[in-house]
Amino acid sequence: MTKNMHGEKTEVVNDIFCAWQEVVNDLVSYHGMLLKSQHLGRTGFLLMNHVFRDGPQDLSTLAECTSVSKPTITNIVGKLVEHGMVTRVHDPEDRRRLTVDLTPTSRESMERIYFSRDEVRKELAKRLSSEQLVAFKKAIQVLADVVRMVSRQHVETLEEENRFE
Repeated sequence: MTKNMHGEKTEVVNDIFCAWQEVVNDLVSYHGMLLKSQHLGRTGFLLMNHVFRDGPQDLSTLAECTSVSKPTITNIVGKLVEHGMVTRVHDPEDRRRLTVDLTPTSRESMERIYFSRDEVRKELAKRLSSEQLVAFKKAIQVLADVVRMVSRQHVETLEEENRFE
């Protein structure tokens, strides 16, 4: 490959990443507006989403699925309880074990969020042709696979370098 061709490919990759970052930023912004409309932060939403999908959960499970410490999840649950968004329920079989469940109002909020996201997806499906959707799906899959592979290689290299320091 010539140096010029390599430079052109690098420029195209940069353009792809810039365009993708714009899409991600728009989706994050939209998601943020949805969360703000329901008075939720990111971790609060992740917690409530997990309970919405999987039913009442204990604090350890919620800490793990939201990637925060147990003391942090305990504080977040406390705030959500104060705002009437979740309840703490003692496990009837083990009174020491607390589970977290959504209130009826929060369950309705989660349903509104899911409905709104579904509406956006339906609108995308209307505006894009089947061919565009298939091409985009293939391109995203290829990009994701390559990014995963390259990222793993770089992490492995960094880990190797750190072993010898």
